Amino acid sequence: MVTMPFGSAQADIGPKPSMDFTFEYVDLQPLTFLGWALIECEDNGCINGTPFEELGPQRFTCEKDACYSLVYGYAPYHQLMIDFSDGVTRQSNVFEKRAYNANYTVTVQTDGMQVNEGWGTPEWLVGGMMGFLLPAGMGFGL
Repeated sequence: MVTMPFGSAQADIGPKPSMDFTFEYVDLQPLTFLGWALIECEDNGCINGTPFEELGPQRFTCEKDACYSLVYGYAPYHQLMIDFSDGVTRQSNVFEKRAYNANYTVTVQTDGMQVNEGWGTPEWLVGGMMGFLLPAGMGFGL
């Protein structure tokens, strides 16, 4: 019989960092997304970037006019690649994530996309709220 000491298990109950992307079009009508990828990079040139892997609650998904990701932890740099209904695969600039829950505007042009971070929830605020909401000594794992 295997027993576990009381209080040694940790639940995955804490908030996860996220990215929300909204799209605006320059000199184009809104397009449909046919395929998408969030590329995670360790360098600011995104030389050896790899597509984000879905694992457990981690995901990157797109809908009609927006994309969303929820991840345990992000790489320092990112790049979007989206296949659009006009037959063009567009790649964004390499961008960083500053806010814990970051919001981006993606400007779609005929030859590419420009991602700019807007408002978001700072990490210190999320951490402060969790410390206030959780009983003392209750940990949460990532």
